Amino acid sequence: MIGAIPRHISSKPAQYRADYATTKKPVFANVFLSTYTKINSSKQPQTLAGVSLTAPPPVRRITPLQRWLDDHQMTSTSLAIELAIPKETTLALASGSTERISLKYLQAIQNYTQLDYKNLVGVDPDAALKQTSAEPSLSGDARIDTMCKAIEKHLHQHTQHELSCYIDDEFMCSGESFQGEHVTRRCLSFDAMCRSNENNDNNMTNTWLSASWINLDGRQIAHSKLLFTHWLTTGVDPYGTVTKNYTSLFLRLVRGTGDMADDELPQIRRWWWRIPTEFPQPT
Repeated sequence: MIGAIPRHISSKPAQYRADYATTKKPVFANVFLSTYTKINSSKQPQTLAGVSLTAPPPVRRITPLQRWLDDHQMTSTSLAIELAIPKETTLALASGSTERISLKYLQAIQNYTQLDYKNLVGVDPDAALKQTSAEPSLSGDARIDTMCKAIEKHLHQHTQHELSCYIDDEFMCSGESFQGEHVTRRCLSFDAMCRSNENNDNNMTNTWLSASWINLDGRQIAHSKLLFTHWLTTGVDPYGTVTKNYTSLFLRLVRGTGDMADDELPQIRRWWWRIPTEFPQPT
């Protein structure tokens, strides 16, 4: 070790050992460490207005409540004080991290802000996914976009029969939950699918996240009939518990957009859905 007394010195006279001990010895490791510390201590953190320029910018979720607060020059804390409710409640709603909320508090915030409770526990549709790396991917065809917007409104709802104008006579609904060994019914008609959602109330909202055409035979996308869509569903039960999950929905159309007349509505012949449990669900 540099700077340590070698073992053979111990056999030297005492005066030699004393001289060696008081002699200034080169300790290169300490020199390097001292230089490194001096250089780095002189560096100023690269910041602008207190925000580090070397770290990724903080992510800010845009929720309807946060947008309302911004428009009215309020904070989640000032809103909580105004309504005499816990500030943790308004902060969770504004940040989009709500998992459970008192219905009394939810009603108070709704009355004060005039925001629908479904929007209070969801993400602002106008700013959906701006906190992620990609913008929502639309289908590329206005007729398909209109159809998906209708699905967004009625998916999982007791109003699903409103989609009948987009349903082909040979429509069948199926999904992963229909594939179990002991399941006797592998698919549903449109009427049966609507009946299965009759007991679902309006305490949920859907956000359309993306749409992608699947082309397995190399033809142009305009002639593809298979559309993959991805959704975020947010629900509130009677006890105030907020649940969120992703839904994958595959739609097979009768005709591709390139084969449809200009005034023709898309017709869905196959509807296959699943909740991708292998991926983390939204919190």
